Amino acid sequence: MEARILIETRQFWSTLSSAALPAARTRIARSVPMAVSHLIVAVAILPLAYVHDITVTVACLTVAISAALGANPVLYAVITDVVPKSAGTCMGIMNSGLALAGFLAPVVTGLALQATGTFFSAFWLIALLALSSVAGLLIWHRPDRDIAHLQLRSG
Repeated sequence: MEARILIETRQFWSTLSSAALPAARTRIARSVPMAVSHLIVAVAILPLAYVHDITVTVACLTVAISAALGANPVLYAVITDVVPKSAGTCMGIMNSGLALAGFLAPVVTGLALQATGTFFSAFWLIALLALSSVAGLLIWHRPDRDIAHLQLRSG
């Protein structure tokens, strides 16, 4: 069930991003879906700090994980939009960073749990990181400008 939700979520964000691209700037078609998905993550994770019902927990985790991973096709599309000639290298660097985050997340969560005895601070940390991602995307993510800059540099 959760795998199907994840697949459908990925298809939703990918379709939305691709459909918006011809009519909109790359920033709107690529940055906004990623920012919205990370906002959904923050909103879905916060109840976990306060609610201890298994049904709510499973529902919140399903929504948060689907939103977090569902926007991955858009992230890959940004890379191929901005640096098509070096997309493989850039994706490798990005995947290395994601693997490092996948290693550090349980370590940091374990340290927070050990220090406080609850997952409260870990859930808040996840929500704050997701919100900082939203802010970063809305403030600094400018694929249109980057594409134009790279086109000028390449001649």
